[in-house]
Amino acid sequence: GEQTLRGVERPVRAYLVVVLSRDADPMSGLAAEILGRGGELAVLRQRWESAAEGEGQLVLLSGEAGIGKSALIRVFRDALASLPHRVLSLSGSTIRQGSAFHVLRTGFERFIGAQEGASAPERAEQARAFLAAEGLDADQFLPALAQLLDFEAEAPLQGAPQQVRRAVAVALATLLDALDARDPLLIVVEDLHWVDPSTIEFLSDIADMEGARRRMMVATYRPDYTPTWRARPNTTALMLSRLSRRDTMKVIAMVAGKPLPPEVADQIAERTDGVPLFIEELTKMVIESGLLRDAGDHYALDRPLPPLSIPVSLQDSLMARLDRLAAVKDVAQIAAAIGRRFPQALLRKVSGLVRETVDEALAQLTDAELIFQLRASPDAEFEFKHALVQDAAYHSLLRSARREWHGRIAETIARDFPDIAAAEPEVLAHHWTEARRFDKAECCWTAAAGQALARSANLEAITHFEAALACIEQQPPSAARDRRELDLRIAVAVPLATARGYAHESVRAAYARAQTLCDAVGETERLFRVVYGLCRHDMMAADHQRALKTARRLSAVADEDGDPAHQAAADRAMGSTLFYLGDHHAALERLDHLARLDLSAEKRREALSYDVVDFKVAGASYASWLCWLTGRADDARAETLRAIALGEETGHLFSLALARAFASWTAEFCGDLNACGDHAQTLAKLSRDNNFGFWTGWAQIMEAIAADGPDTTLQINEGLALWRGTGARLAMSYFLWLKARTLLKDGDAARALSALDEAERLDAASGERWWRPEVLRLRARIEGADAPDRAATLLGAALKEARALHSPMLALRATCDLSAGGDRAAADALAP
Repeated sequence: GEQTLRGVERPVRAYLVVVLSRDADPMSGLAAEILGRGGELAVLRQRWESAAEGEGQLVLLSGEAGIGKSALIRVFRDALASLPHRVLSLSGSTIRQGSAFHVLRTGFERFIGAQEGASAPERAEQARAFLAAEGLDADQFLPALAQLLDFEAEAPLQGAPQQVRRAVAVALATLLDALDARDPLLIVVEDLHWVDPSTIEFLSDIADMEGARRRMMVATYRPDYTPTWRARPNTTALMLSRLSRRDTMKVIAMVAGKPLPPEVADQIAERTDGVPLFIEELTKMVIESGLLRDAGDHYALDRPLPPLSIPVSLQDSLMARLDRLAAVKDVAQIAAAIGRRFPQALLRKVSGLVRETVDEALAQLTDAELIFQLRASPDAEFEFKHALVQDAAYHSLLRSARREWHGRIAETIARDFPDIAAAEPEVLAHHWTEARRFDKAECCWTAAAGQALARSANLEAITHFEAALACIEQQPPSAARDRRELDLRIAVAVPLATARGYAHESVRAAYARAQTLCDAVGETERLFRVVYGLCRHDMMAADHQRALKTARRLSAVADEDGDPAHQAAADRAMGSTLFYLGDHHAALERLDHLARLDLSAEKRREALSYDVVDFKVAGASYASWLCWLTGRADDARAETLRAIALGEETGHLFSLALARAFASWTAEFCGDLNACGDHAQTLAKLSRDNNFGFWTGWAQIMEAIAADGPDTTLQINEGLALWRGTGARLAMSYFLWLKARTLLKDGDAARALSALDEAERLDAASGERWWRPEVLRLRARIEGADAPDRAATLLGAALKEARALHSPMLALRATCDLSAGGDRAAADALAP
């Protein structure tokens, strides 16, 4: 009947959707799956009404394979057809799950009206036409679209890969903002469990920004997948359950088109257990099987139903249908080996069949509703109706046949489709891997990892490097194999450190294996990088004695080979390790030497292939702390500014993040909480924007300290958990001291002492001394509150420790507390 919807001037006639027209969607001859989903459809429409009025919505729709998630989305989209809106449709892909931004790129191609398979000039022209039609500034948005869609722009984005990646994300988010300000925007993400990490990161960012936007995002996924997106306001979670028996019987009747014998319908219902896709496919299989006679207005069973005549699984049901299409089954199997989507041209080349034979097979499979055509000739492309249909066709092949077809597919792509091979080496790598041609697969996975790193797609790079290493392990032992593995172990360690943190065990495992390989093949040239990586890991894990031993080895190698980059690395390793061990003068000497080194920009960039931070940025950052500790507060501020300037100069965002992280501490040392907060907020944004999980906890702790709000302790605890989650144990005494100070301020002396106890235990285990005087001084305030002698003893120990560390600032703090407690010598020391 007529319904009044908010935001729509005239009443709209509402319909109960039970069947989708064949013309409406080639994927669904009968969308019988929608039966029993009225409640979920109503929720989607309610959330859409809120989104259309400016209350952005996120809907997470989960359910097992074949349960009807896509059908529900299709019916929902049909229900919006008469309303003003736009749709950005994205879909995950198993074979391209490790291809950075693949899902976003293909979705935006459709969104701007570019044809799939269009040439770069054609994509560029369509992008310009789209922006012109929307009245949007081409100068603002075309460079980002060019980067995403891979075409030339007159003014391409400039900067380091991380900066370009972020600029693209910001521009695309701004583009969507501009569009949903005109018409509400529906973003559909199907098969979120197969979406590449870079696209997920972008979607997570724009989900964070839903707010007052006229936008609704619906993401579908299987129950064994857990979305990494954090909880947000205006989020709705829906889980599709199996259909009731009553709705199952309705679906059977709709698919059959006329009544089935009761015993047949009962057995279908029993076997399919309420899974819509299984109900539809099994019903079709029974009708096609010859078990029933078409009696005009119903189907009849002329003999008892034979045992095992109805398959017990969806796989068996689909295979039974394929078996009855014997003449085209081979084509379906080859297509399934290519992927869920498959170009007709590639299928013809791989199969070796004449064009007419392939075209007829595809027509039969389309008529049987097992596949559908995505685009017409000359670049026709098809897709299996459902991932489960592809799985059934693929797994019907013997393993030996699978390997043979994957080999043919790989050879054909490499020979006849060079654009695919160059642009998507991970696709070629997949087929070589499945063909067990591990040498060729290794090369392609390595190329794919290189492309991911060039896009600052660290998670995808890790996936590809690990696939290449798995291929290495399948090859016969040899010195050449060991050298290739050595290169891969060194290469994967950098994105591992960036994404997971340098102290993560996976980083040490990569470098430890690389060191073993260096010894095995007598490698010396790359040994420095390996030893440096081990040193950085040991320092972050607060294993300072082992880090010091490794740093001395680095210094010896650098002195011997005279390479200025190696000398800078050794200075950075020795300077930072000596700082944590409390040898401040020696640490400053090494960092001063690093600052004076004439290191070219090219050498600094080259060094980033085995460290995640620019040497000069790290050196200035550590120098800022040491300057403050040794009584030079103005120099400390100057070193902070120098570190930030160096980070901005390099354009290396992880280095800039380190500069901001260290700056937040220096500002807190100086008592400048406004500056501390500014640095921490900048660090938090850099971490969010670039997936720098390593810095997230640090930023949260320092933001909480600067804000000094009622939930500071809670924020510190969450930040500590995140910091520990990276594997880092470094500098824990300072973070725990901040926690203890906050607890004491809140009147919780017992928990404050507990935090200090933990700090001292960790320092005793690691040998970290640099902040010990402050731990003792805060303990004196707590334990000596009613015991002046105890306070004096602890403050005396703090002063002695500060002097041993050559730290005038910490000595001054202990002396001031002693003087306040009535210590005459301390008072005399402070007298003008």
